[in-house]
Amino acid sequence: MLSKKYESHKPSSHLAVITEVKAYFYSIPFIRPLTLKGRSYQNRKGILLSCTFGKRTVWGEAAPLPGFSSDSINECKKVAPALAKELKGITHSEQIEALLTSTDIPASLRFALEMILIDSGQPSLIPLELRKISEQRKAVDVNALCVSGVCDPAKRVNQLARQGFKTIKIKVGQQKLEQDIAFVRTLLATRKKGMTLRLDANRAWGLRDALSFSQAVAAPSLEYIEEPLKDPGRLKDFMASSKIPVALDESLLELSPSELVELKGIKAFILKPTILGGFLRSLEFAKIATKLKAYPVVTSSFESAIAISALARFASYIAHKKAHGFDTLSYLAHDLSGNKISIKNGKVVMKNSLASLAPLRRYIEPL
Repeated sequence: MLSKKYESHKPSSHLAVITEVKAYFYSIPFIRPLTLKGRSYQNRKGILLSCTFGKRTVWGEAAPLPGFSSDSINECKKVAPALAKELKGITHSEQIEALLTSTDIPASLRFALEMILIDSGQPSLIPLELRKISEQRKAVDVNALCVSGVCDPAKRVNQLARQGFKTIKIKVGQQKLEQDIAFVRTLLATRKKGMTLRLDANRAWGLRDALSFSQAVAAPSLEYIEEPLKDPGRLKDFMASSKIPVALDESLLELSPSELVELKGIKAFILKPTILGGFLRSLEFAKIATKLKAYPVVTSSFESAIAISALARFASYIAHKKAHGFDTLSYLAHDLSGNKISIKNGKVVMKNSLASLAPLRRYIEPL
C-alpha cells in the first residue's frame, strides 16, 4: 500500500522511457587527512547513479560517512546495481512511490534516488514537496568551516571576511579544552561586525567539560553549539546551565519524535539528507523543528558538488535566509564535477541544473 504522506497521482502517470541507468564508485582524497570524532579520513568514497530519460541524463550521489551514517559504502555497493536495474524497469508513478517508501534502500541511496527525481524533468510524476525543491534557484548563504587548531584563527577570520562569509562554523573538541577555548576566544575577538559563529563539538565532552567550555566562551555572537555531550541524555542538564543554545545533529537519528519535542529550547536542527535518508525524511524533522520554534540548517557530509547542488536547492526551499553548511567542498583535493558549482561572496551559486553536473570520468569506475 502506498504511503498516505506522499501525494498520489490518479489516473496512473507514465514515465518517459528510461533508456539507461548506471552505477559508479568514486574515491577522492581530502587535501589533508580529516579528523572527525577521533577518526581520520584520507578519502571520500561514494556511489553515483546516472539515469537517462530520453536525451536527459541526471545524477544521484550516495556517500555514507563512516562513523556518522547508518549505512556503509559496501552496503551501497551491493544495493546500487540492483536499484539501477529496478529503475530501468519503472514505467508508472506508483512504482516511484513504492521505491520511496521501501525499507530495502539504504539511507544514502534513497537520497541519491530523490536527487534523480527532482531533476528528472517530469515534475508531475514525483511527490509534491520534491517538485517544490526542484524549482528552487535562490542563492543561499553558506557558513564557512573552520577546524580548531588547524589554522591561525585571526588570519582565518580575516580571510573569510574578505570572501564574503558572515557565519563561521568551528569544529571543536579535537584538542585540549583550554586550546579550544583560546581558539574560539581569538575568533570572537577578531571577528568582523555582523559575523556570527557556530560551534560543533561532535559529542566530544562530558557534562563538566562542556559547561566549562560554555562558561569560558559564551557570547551574544555565538549562535549555537552542536551536540556538545558524549551522553546526549544529559542535554537538558547542559541547556539548563549553559548560555550557548544547542543544535541537534546526531541525536536526530537516535531520538523519537516525541523525545525531540520534549527538548524545549533547541535552537536548530542540523539536517543532513545523506545521513537522514533523503529530502522527504529531512522535511519531517524540519516540521518538528518548527514545532519547537527552532530552525533547520541544511548541511553536507563532505559530498561532491553533485550532491551539494541538490542540497542547496533543498536549503533554498526550507530556509533560504539562513546560512547552511556547504563549505565542505574546499576540503576535497578535487571535485567530481570539475567545480561547476561555486561559493562566491559567502553564497552558493546555482547556475547549473543537476543534469549539467556530470562527473569527470577519470574519478569514477563502473560497478
